[in-house]
Amino acid sequence: MFLSKKRGPGRPPKSRSTGVKLRLGILFLGMVTILGLLFRGGYLTQKTAANLGRDVLGMVYEQEGRGTINLELLLNKLFNRGEDFLKRYMRESVGGGKGLSDKELVNFKFAVVADSSQDTVFFPKILSRIQSLGVDFFLHLGDLTKDGDLAELRESKAIMDKTGLDYYVIPGDHDLNWFPDHSLQNFKAVFKGTTYSSFIHKNTAFILLDNSDHERGMSRQQMEWLEERFRQISELKLEKIFVFTHIPLYNELFPSKVMGQGRDGEGVGAQRDYLLGLFKDFGVDYIFSGDVHHFSQYFEPKTGLKMVTVGAACGESCKSFLPQYVLVTVYKDGRIDIIPKPYRELEDVRTSD
Repeated sequence: MFLSKKRGPGRPPKSRSTGVKLRLGILFLGMVTILGLLFRGGYLTQKTAANLGRDVLGMVYEQEGRGTINLELLLNKLFNRGEDFLKRYMRESVGGGKGLSDKELVNFKFAVVADSSQDTVFFPKILSRIQSLGVDFFLHLGDLTKDGDLAELRESKAIMDKTGLDYYVIPGDHDLNWFPDHSLQNFKAVFKGTTYSSFIHKNTAFILLDNSDHERGMSRQQMEWLEERFRQISELKLEKIFVFTHIPLYNELFPSKVMGQGRDGEGVGAQRDYLLGLFKDFGVDYIFSGDVHHFSQYFEPKTGLKMVTVGAACGESCKSFLPQYVLVTVYKDGRIDIIPKPYRELEDVRTSD
């Protein structure tokens, strides 16, 4: 049974009714009132109150401009936007964090790469750049090779090993031996383990999934493991949950690259819908994916889940659009910074020229 809600047959889409507009107006006035009280009480500066007010008004206009008003999604956006400020304020007022710089508030950093596609020129440079950023580890979201060749996989692993950093890898569709085996036997032989895994780092859960086979989808064994893992994580009451896949579960720019679309086999789309419902129910903070060779950051429209696709860690041979990887910083006050990066910063180019 899928956990995500679906509109029943024959039910018309939501439209801008008078009742919805009234509730939206009340919500807006309520948020403005709260901001005003916080400002008068000395808890907000005039500039901060004005900025937060503009954020609220901007989201109201955004919803109105689309021709529909999704109150649930709007509320999610409002709470997400205010979350960083409230956590920071509580930490400063209760935990004595006032005056600390962002650098002092960093909990940990990690990088995410994908689609290196057997690149031996740019990929090592990207990893060298990541190595210099002081990350705790990096993750590779698949398509290390062009056709799952054993020698190519070994070469990619050697490049990553050379960094001396901890790293985690999942396969992409190009890492499959499509012919004649239709399997990930080479990938398993090189990386010596299952193609999916999870770990906990500083009270944050990392779940790495294998959805590389767009014809068959994810195995029953992996789905059962995932459900059990979420139950365990729920009991631990961790601060954050990050999920990583090769193929995105939603992407408006590249719909043919979405799990369950294009060449995908029967039932893969239903599996994607189930995953989205599962991730929403367990409060996943971000879903990171590769495959599209393009950085983007967005909400999945039905669930409001936050998603990121990372760029391709390779050169022009695989039609890479800069930036080529992302740097993720998790702060002690709950903030998350996701910054797309090229393998060389402009400052470096200027200095070397």
